[in-house]
Amino acid sequence: MNFSKGSSADNKAHHGGANDNEECTRMLEIATSSMKELIVLMETKSLWTKPSDDVVGFVLVPERYENMFPRENHIESSKDSKVVPIGGLELVEMLLDSEKWANLFPTIVSEAKTLKVFDVGSYLNRNGTLQLMYAKIHIFLPQMAERGFYFLRYCEQIDSVTWGIADVSFSFFGTLVDTPWRHPSGCMIRDMSDGTSMVTWIEHVEVDDRVHRNNVCSFIRKCASNEATKWLLALQRKCQKNICTSIDYVARHHKDIKTSEGRKNVMKLSNEMVQNFCRVLNTQSSVLHIFEENNNNEPLIFIRQRTILSQSQRRNLMVLTCVAYAWISVSPHTLFYFLNDDNTRHRWDPIASSTPGHNIAHISIGANDACNRVSIIQTLNKRENIILYLKESCIDILGAYVIYAPIIQSQVKRALSGVDSSTMPMIIPSGFMISSHDGGTINVEASSNIENATSSRGKSLLTMAFQMVYVQVEPTIQRTEHVVNITRHTLSTIQNIKVALES
Repeated sequence: MNFSKGSSADNKAHHGGANDNEECTRMLEIATSSMKELIVLMETKSLWTKPSDDVVGFVLVPERYENMFPRENHIESSKDSKVVPIGGLELVEMLLDSEKWANLFPTIVSEAKTLKVFDVGSYLNRNGTLQLMYAKIHIFLPQMAERGFYFLRYCEQIDSVTWGIADVSFSFFGTLVDTPWRHPSGCMIRDMSDGTSMVTWIEHVEVDDRVHRNNVCSFIRKCASNEATKWLLALQRKCQKNICTSIDYVARHHKDIKTSEGRKNVMKLSNEMVQNFCRVLNTQSSVLHIFEENNNNEPLIFIRQRTILSQSQRRNLMVLTCVAYAWISVSPHTLFYFLNDDNTRHRWDPIASSTPGHNIAHISIGANDACNRVSIIQTLNKRENIILYLKESCIDILGAYVIYAPIIQSQVKRALSGVDSSTMPMIIPSGFMISSHDGGTINVEASSNIENATSSRGKSLLTMAFQMVYVQVEPTIQRTEHVVNITRHTLSTIQNIKVALES
């Protein structure tokens, strides 16, 4: 079956069309055909090649693929395999639950919904599950909109220990044909019978190059070559987080947070923080001001405003978000270690005291304890007031982030004692995303010593988001003053980073 977007009448559904049985039959045909194509892509090695050393997995050979499956626009494709610390059927169940799926990938999936379940599949193994879903996928680049997809998700048990999860776009109620289009994509999951699974992932999206600005087109294409790897690394990280909350892991590895409930609460708060941070990086919605980059290589800045309801104060609050993009002339790992060091926060944070930060408690994620962790940090501001931060940091071969949010002491005590975190105040995060300047891989094994690292060559794309909360006011003059303040803080932070690392 031809899965080119908008080209097949079999892949469209409109109001007033066939009845539910006919529609379900048509969707099942599309889903099973996409599973067959996905299996061909998984098994045909000659369709894939490694284009360069800084691509972790593989990309499709366009000529060979198009001879087999004709397409119209530019295809973004990638394939990779990794062992993930989760059982096969458990992972299948999570991928078929839209809420759990979004929580598995907080840095990738912005929004996910299951619109309709046509077949729940086998109760024992989920074989035959078919559902219509909608998702928005993050694109962390200036003025690039999130990618939205309506798609069918189909599960098939290949053998007793192997499942296939196939996704394919579906023209739902007149969806515009110039939107991104997901060709048969997904994963093969093989249960390894030791609590882990071998997961092979394929990303396979058709996009219209005209929506890409010239200066980001090559960056996007390089990132797309590692897209499957990005999904797998995010999956590994989330599964490692889940392991960290187990009672056995607490007893053997950590004394800071003594209970499994406390660790689950801290992890839940941190996951919410990361999700909220990634969502505010969308620079296409509700933008108040845009400060364009100029010839002096100054940052590109976007200011957004939104209103939230304070449950404790029973009044509306205004949240200003400043998102900035800047090129920093040091390698990504150098930039990460600098921003992640709590002892040198005062070198970039305009309001931080020079007193070293104190790590009250932390949860290590995976093997790289110093870099990949969730922490509760106590610092002082320049007025010598104590500030507590919840912080999550992560670095892998595709990028890094340092995300933090101020929290109050009572909130920390309740979380550590196991009180349900859903009753706690909303977290307003700020932080940094770091990637290679060209979208390629980064050197994770490089020195973590800042003094040595500053001499390392390279260039990074730094994405920063800073948020400030105000009592909502109507006068335009006061809002303008707040915009000036948050812009000044953001520019000062980036300038401090450049002075510390580039000079």
